[in-house]
Amino acid sequence: MDILKTYIRYYYSKLFTKTSDIIPIYLKYRIFHFSLDDCSLFINQLKENKLNSIFETKTLRILKRWHDQYGIVVSLYLQEDLSFHNKYVDEFNKNANWLRISYHGIGDKKRRIDKFFYSAQNLNLKCLDYVPRLDYFHASLLDCKLLKKHGCLGFLGCDDWSYNKKRRKSNYYLKNSQNDLLDRVKIIYDKDHSLYFFKTDFRLEQISQRWGSPNGAIKFIKQNKFNENCIIFSHESIFDKFSKEAEELFKWAIKDGYTFDFPMNLIK
Repeated sequence: MDILKTYIRYYYSKLFTKTSDIIPIYLKYRIFHFSLDDCSLFINQLKENKLNSIFETKTLRILKRWHDQYGIVVSLYLQEDLSFHNKYVDEFNKNANWLRISYHGIGDKKRRIDKFFYSAQNLNLKCLDYVPRLDYFHASLLDCKLLKKHGCLGFLGCDDWSYNKKRRKSNYYLKNSQNDLLDRVKIIYDKDHSLYFFKTDFRLEQISQRWGSPNGAIKFIKQNKFNENCIIFSHESIFDKFSKEAEELFKWAIKDGYTFDFPMNLIK
């Protein structure tokens, strides 16, 4: 029944969404942003309440090493709720300059969205990322409006529209022409609903398949002269298998003058 409710909300919104006034956005400086989807492993470890520090979890230990060595910032998009012990909240808040978390979500979005953000409020969690990437890039206009009420400024869009749009069932509520524009210019603004969309460039686990090496991925980023932002991601369960590729990209970003930052900081 929850799945049925979600699809009713989604298709209802698709039917009654008028064509929005979408404009491309150009930024004066380039950012590099890294994130992990489907995060649940480190949260489940924290729920056991046996650790003294969040950085004793495998995921956050690796990410902190990368931050300390390269200066990266990271967003963690959660499939789990925020019911971990409040003793870890201060440590999350103290590291909010480089480590943020947000809703990723599946199932009945209204119930889960409200639960996520109200639990963050109750925990006094001040490290939320207000430009998240939703599961399978699936969210109706109604869902996006609800997320906006909770503070969201926009969303990270899909990475495969240019070569997989026939199989890509959704990229939020955007229409095909709007997705084509986002794929070309990488950042768009929906004036009607005051929401930004950032194109996700690629995922670590597909670098070898698509380009053979990080150098190929770098050439892919640099070929877009309108916008050279680099927004990449992986999944918590496998990202450590691609550490070599990730670190090569971090080194390139530093050498090429990128700013490690969150998309939300460009627009808030």
